[in-house]
Amino acid sequence: EAVDFGALDAGRTDVMLLLLARDTRRHLFILAKAARLCRQPGFLEGIRRAASSRDVVRLVRNTERELFTHSAPPVS
Repeated sequence: EAVDFGALDAGRTDVMLLLLARDTRRHLFILAKAARLCRQPGFLEGIRRAASSRDVVRLVRNTERELFTHSAPPVS
């Protein structure tokens, strides 16, 4: 169920991402990647439909592979 966080556009939130990083630079890198993932058609809907955390991880990895094939490897 979506939650009202008082957004300026009155939109409700039904997907949240938790980003953890060792430093600010890495955090910003991961945040930028997450923003690009979320803009991909079908990505957020795929998260909403996921039946398990494994499904979400698979979706993220597949979408990363499509988007960042020629980019730096994922940050771990």
